[in-house]
Amino acid sequence: MGGLKTKHNQGYALLDVALALTIFAFSITSLVVLLQQITNTSASYARDRLIQSSIESFLTETKRKPVKEMNSEYFDEALSINFRAVVEQLNLSNAEGNSLKDVYKLVVTAEFEDDGGPQEETAELFIYQPEKK
Repeated sequence: MGGLKTKHNQGYALLDVALALTIFAFSITSLVVLLQQITNTSASYARDRLIQSSIESFLTETKRKPVKEMNSEYFDEALSINFRAVVEQLNLSNAEGNSLKDVYKLVVTAEFEDDGGPQEETAELFIYQPEKK
């Protein structure tokens, strides 16, 4: 009689299979959600890095212009980012108190829309650029 299965034992086997499938389904669902979050984070990081790279490029391009042409604005349609460059002359002096001429501060601002709404990133650079005569 030890080898005979009853309906009672078959019911437990069905319950075991249902429980195992439920645990497997929750595990797979959790894994898919985790992979989606990793993908979203990676895409967000890639966009942030692209924005930083674009700011650096715009800063480098702008600093090569004459001072009078540095104040500018540019809209990148591919990234939907508005870049703005503003230059201002600095009044600095050295240790002896002598005024330093032709020193400027270049500030580049990038404005864009993100999941959190309007965002703004800024980079600044100090430039020594004597006027060409």
